Amino acid sequence: MQRICHLLDMFEPALCLSTSLTDLATQLDTTVLLPWLTEIAQDENIKFFLSDQVHAVPTYTVIVDSSLEFTTYVYNWPIPGDHKICNDHKHSIKSVEDVRELLSTIKTSKICEGVCEGCESRCIECQVIMETSDELCNPCSKASKQLKKRTEKRTKVIPINANFLESGFHLGTVFGSLCDIPHLMKTAQNCLYNSGSGSCSRLMWNYGQYPLFRHIADIFYWDQAVALHVLPKLTLEHIVLTSFSKMKVKLATQVLSRSVALALEESGNSKVLGTAEFYSMMNDFFDCTNVRSLREHERKRNDLIKTYTAIDDDRFDWLHDVFLKYLENWKRSTVERAGQYSADDRGKMFLSSQTHEGLQIAVHFHVEAIQFLLQQGFQYVLSERFMQDVLEDYFGHQRAKGGRADNPSAYEFGYNDLTIAAQRDIAPVVRGNVGGPIREKEMVHCKL
Repeated sequence: MQRICHLLDMFEPALCLSTSLTDLATQLDTTVLLPWLTEIAQDENIKFFLSDQVHAVPTYTVIVDSSLEFTTYVYNWPIPGDHKICNDHKHSIKSVEDVRELLSTIKTSKICEGVCEGCESRCIECQVIMETSDELCNPCSKASKQLKKRTEKRTKVIPINANFLESGFHLGTVFGSLCDIPHLMKTAQNCLYNSGSGSCSRLMWNYGQYPLFRHIADIFYWDQAVALHVLPKLTLEHIVLTSFSKMKVKLATQVLSRSVALALEESGNSKVLGTAEFYSMMNDFFDCTNVRSLREHERKRNDLIKTYTAIDDDRFDWLHDVFLKYLENWKRSTVERAGQYSADDRGKMFLSSQTHEGLQIAVHFHVEAIQFLLQQGFQYVLSERFMQDVLEDYFGHQRAKGGRADNPSAYEFGYNDLTIAAQRDIAPVVRGNVGGPIREKEMVHCKL
């Protein structure tokens, strides 16, 4: 009798084996599986859920199909078929005990946190859950290390030598804002062009004088009627401005020049003196902020474009005490002008607020930046280098590469960037609204 009982004990597990989904469903005691919830669909599948009561979808889901094979999901994300849990249970359920072991293993597992901290992305081979205490599974851990190396390589800081630190340049150095000088020259010209002409959006007034673009137009047509021209550089393109010519710095600087101011002063018409003063001020301002050569001032006999070598340069005083004072007095004259004028009307008697603010920012930046550089031991400073032509040149290349596609994707922009980097030396911009080191004699060799 004892021998028979022993044999029954040996074969008891085999008697509990399930051969179909129906057999497994009848043997299940759902109360024992809590906190797992069970949903039985006869002849289809059996689903086991475990929710965290926070997310709308269950944390873990195990589905046993009609062939007694199971699939596991983590927040509806399936774990790979070659996962350790699948391999340990041979991808199938044979008894209720197998169900308990599988659910217990899944419940005690840890969810992989993805490739990087604060990121929900995962690598293609992510194991989703793991039985270790690590935050990342092995594939995601490898991917995270590779991503970290790439990030460190891209953001690698170039070591700064001791001489560079001693010269005063360090991470705490603060510079002010800079407004592009050529752009200010264009906006100043456009304000004058629209004063009594053009779009007639303003009528500038300065202590009884009307700075008008019509004055330069009148003297241009007068100059064209005589054989010996006083203004040989001016053409009809300088006078009749289009939306394209308004963006040309060369036209603006040739109009807002000392030669034009002298021609107006010597015309014998007292009504143009306000325009002549404005032209003279803008010309001197541009010269002070456009120093670009060590010898150009000698050739042109113009001390305003002389290289900055002293922190007490007289041009600093002129920019602060003369140029900015001129703009301040002009603006005050519009405020104090007698008559019934609205605030908008008085604003149209002066430069645009953006141009005025840009001129103030440019003056303060140039003076403080040049003095700072000279105090740090620089022998000289070329103020023409404070410009954004490099950025304009780069994005000009980007627009040229894109053609009619004016909304490139990040991939297309990066591809164009690599092309520009490879072709910059052999395909420079010959024409454009930017300055650069390319000379006319070098442009002959640009074509391959």
